[in-house]
Amino acid sequence: MANMAKVLKDEISRIAKRELRADIVLIKKDTARLKRDIAALKRRLNVVERDNRQLAKQAAKTETVEKAEAPTAPLPTPDEGELKRFRPTGRTIITLRNKLGLTQGALGKLLGVTAQSVYQYETREGRLNLRPPTKVALARIRKIGKRQARKLLGK
Repeated sequence: MANMAKVLKDEISRIAKRELRADIVLIKKDTARLKRDIAALKRRLNVVERDNRQLAKQAAKTETVEKAEAPTAPLPTPDEGELKRFRPTGRTIITLRNKLGLTQGALGKLLGVTAQSVYQYETREGRLNLRPPTKVALARIRKIGKRQARKLLGK
C-alpha cells in the first residue's frame, strides 16, 4: 500500500510538472515579448527626448532673435547723421530709463538686450561702445514717451 501511495504521488507530481511546463513556456514567451516592447519604447523615448531638446534650443534661438527685432519696428528710425552724433553714456541710459519709468529689465526688452547689459551700461563711465543694433534701438527709444514705451512692452 505504501508503494502504491508513492507511485500515485510521483505520477501526480509528473503530470503537474507537465501542465506547469506548458504554462511556463507561455509566460516566458510573454515576458520576452514584453522586454522587447520595453526596449523599443525606451529607444523611441530617447529619440523623442533628443528631438525635444533640439526643438527647445531652436525655439529659444528664434525667440531671442524675435525679441531683439520686435520692439524696434514701430519706432521712428534715426537718420545717419543723428546716429553719428549720438554718443550714449551710462548717465544717458539712467536718465532715459527714469524718464520712461522703466526697470532695467523692461529697458533691456525694448533694446533687445538683457537686464544685466543695461546694468553694465549704467555703471560704465564715459562713452558707451554699443553694437549697431543696440545703438539704433537706443536712439529710437530716446524719442518715445512713457505711454508708447508701456504699449511696446505690452503693459
